[in-house]
Amino acid sequence: MLQNPGLKAAVIGAASLLGSLAHAHAAYAGPALSGSESRSESPTLPHIELISSDPADGDTLTSELEVIRLIFSGPVEEALSEIRLAGPMGLNLSLEARADPTMDRVLLAAVPALTAGAYRVAWRTVSIDGHAVSGSFVFLVPASAAGSETRAGDEDAVAADRGGAVEETGTHPDATARFEPPPAETEILGIGVPPSLALSRGAAVATLLALGGLLAIIVWVAPGESPRASRLAYLLALLLPALLVLHLFFWLLSVSPGDALDLETIPALLGTRAGGLELLRLGLAVAALATLAFGRHLGAAAFLTLLATLVSGATGHALSTDPAISVPAKAAHLAATQYWLGGLVYLIIEAKDSPEYRTAAQRISRIAVFAVITIAGTGIIQTLAALPAVTSVFTTTYGRLVLAKAAGLVVLGLFGFRNQFSLLPALEEEMGAGRLRRSIMWEMLVMALIFVLAALLAYVPPTA
Repeated sequence: MLQNPGLKAAVIGAASLLGSLAHAHAAYAGPALSGSESRSESPTLPHIELISSDPADGDTLTSELEVIRLIFSGPVEEALSEIRLAGPMGLNLSLEARADPTMDRVLLAAVPALTAGAYRVAWRTVSIDGHAVSGSFVFLVPASAAGSETRAGDEDAVAADRGGAVEETGTHPDATARFEPPPAETEILGIGVPPSLALSRGAAVATLLALGGLLAIIVWVAPGESPRASRLAYLLALLLPALLVLHLFFWLLSVSPGDALDLETIPALLGTRAGGLELLRLGLAVAALATLAFGRHLGAAAFLTLLATLVSGATGHALSTDPAISVPAKAAHLAATQYWLGGLVYLIIEAKDSPEYRTAAQRISRIAVFAVITIAGTGIIQTLAALPAVTSVFTTTYGRLVLAKAAGLVVLGLFGFRNQFSLLPALEEEMGAGRLRRSIMWEMLVMALIFVLAALLAYVPPTA
């Protein structure tokens, strides 16, 4: 049996991580569609997308409509889905969305008898990577396809709910225009992004990477004592769970039906793949904090934060863009960034003219070289897996953000070249550590901008 509580937590975290990733990959596979429906189903779609519907957008019905059927590119969560119907006389109904028992990628909704006129169906659900997606389409009900037997009682009830009178024709061309779903996102640099969700995600991931990298440098790279870096690691370990909880709250709010949280929907939200990964990452962060606070086991805490970083590799686009390739690539991408960022933080915090600092700087510089190569390679792999074509890097918002990140990486490489061949050899001189520290602070500023781009990128579909 393991007697060390820190190692126990690390082993439990590793087992949970492997189980979660295995479940996510197996669940993602899902049953294949058959016939004509299978032509649009692809594991490389960035989010769940509506690939067909009955009625289709722009259809004019030839018979009475009883059920609306929506077919998506991936599995849907019934508890997290909603379908609304708007139409003549200000009709605005919330329909009961239910999953097709024979196919987990289909939503059904029973429809009451409809009068003649134009109708809009607005739907909302949650994609496999935890992002809320929505859309709408319009269809027309001619008099010949309207509900039989007049359904006058139904129309009177609807009119009474609105406090208005029933109009016999029920045909108002502008009726559906009043039911445009309210914008759930804010434009940032022309990109539709939930600001609170993107910023909380970026802050949490940056803190996780800084903490994990700093702990790894203290334990395995830097010789001697690192008092200031250790104190910062404790502070980051205390901050990380709070940021992850904040991000989890904003995520729950963004994917909850109706944008309102209640005790009934929270278990369903946390039971999704994305929700389970968020909980696992939070649990690992809390375990790392407990390991530091009660056992002061820096090595175990470093291992736990590395596991939390690997969990992050299975979130976002990676889970929905060929996960067998994208998940390992993103995990390696984040792990390399973690060591690089941790090294930079250490060199800023522990800057001093001493043999131990010079030795640590040389080792961190060598790690940074391998980190840059890994980040560049895995970034290319993720981009190729996400984009439908290589030329999309120039024609899509996602691709242009990737190019901006690549430009930032080039700038960081230039900083690294200067540090390696100019400032590191000068560490023997007086104030050499101070000059290296100032250069790295500028490097950290560029890296912060890249984190902002990454936060935006997480909410931009590759095909957009």
